[in-house]
Amino acid sequence: MDMENDMTKDAGLELEQSSEDEEPQQDPEEEPEQNPDPNPNPQFVTLHLRKRYLHGLAPSKDFGKIPGWGPLEKADTTAFVPTDNSTLPVLHIPLDKLRGLSDTLNWVKHMGYLISGHKTGYLVCKSDDPDTVAVPIADDTPLPTASTEYVYEPPAQAQHERCIFLLRIVDGRIKVGKVATAAKHAETAFPGSVAAREGSLCKISGLSRLMDYYNTSSHLVPARLGAAAVQSVLVRLGAATNPAGDLDWGTPYKQWHFDPRVGVLLHAELNLFVDRFKMGFYRYSPTGNESYEAHHLNWPIKAADQDVDQLKGWTKLSMRWDTLVLAGLLQDPVSQNQVERLNLHGLAVDFPTGNTNGRPNPTFEVLSWHYAQCVVRKWGTTEYKEFTNVKW
Repeated sequence: MDMENDMTKDAGLELEQSSEDEEPQQDPEEEPEQNPDPNPNPQFVTLHLRKRYLHGLAPSKDFGKIPGWGPLEKADTTAFVPTDNSTLPVLHIPLDKLRGLSDTLNWVKHMGYLISGHKTGYLVCKSDDPDTVAVPIADDTPLPTASTEYVYEPPAQAQHERCIFLLRIVDGRIKVGKVATAAKHAETAFPGSVAAREGSLCKISGLSRLMDYYNTSSHLVPARLGAAAVQSVLVRLGAATNPAGDLDWGTPYKQWHFDPRVGVLLHAELNLFVDRFKMGFYRYSPTGNESYEAHHLNWPIKAADQDVDQLKGWTKLSMRWDTLVLAGLLQDPVSQNQVERLNLHGLAVDFPTGNTNGRPNPTFEVLSWHYAQCVVRKWGTTEYKEFTNVKW
């Protein structure tokens, strides 16, 4: 992923120059997904968006320079063809894995919102018959029992024009060098602010930084993307604005990528998964309770569904066995409680609204954007990932 120097300076970052001959570094955590019980007849759920609603995307090097709010993208002059029912598949998910994430189609609908940016859209069954009248699928509808394809439709009031800017996909890594002066203080203060908010405890495991466990302040929106990316995340997912209609975090805009609201304190083992978009935090509704589920997408199988005696599905998830035993978190080596703590998938994690210990918590928009990146990286279709300019 290449981004121009002038854009990153505006966002508060400058890039190091790297040699074109440099060998790409292999991700030490990349390993094939383990499937101890392969399904010879896999079933899939596929999510589509209609192409007639899709805007073209500006190159990522221009991101943040384009004036105006909205998704901060260029307007698309391509003619809108209301009779074009062709679709772009965006997610293709094994049904057995989806069951480890949700019992209902709410999850699929929510992914449609996060990828399209339209919160009030609705889900319908895909049909190749243009005369078929699409019926919105009700909330809390159970998952299908066989392969099924769905289309996420934008709200009716938006269906007269191109109205969808696809979620941009974070792809690859760029080396980050010096931080611009405008963001230098925020960069220095970021780790301490996040740690103080969490009381030095890992948000998921509860391990304490004060007991010599190595916890680190993880960026949910990578700092290398800059403040413009944070602004876009908030805007596209409908973050609350002040009475003037502006987003206001109470800190200078060019420091937003080092704001505590884009950070979470994690044990270093867990940070490897969150930072690489393999583990995220899921909640269906932005209102109501403040509890999210930690989802690990390399092995989405809930602890209650596992073979406790054999620890079926164990994939070296997040924390080493010896770390947990030494921490005193595990007492009975064959208890259900141990499997839950080892797996961590489905673990409840609270992110209160407002402040904790005087520091603001990550917002629903930031947590949801990060989760969507995890899902797209794991189950995004080739057609989506190769959409023009969709990658950072």
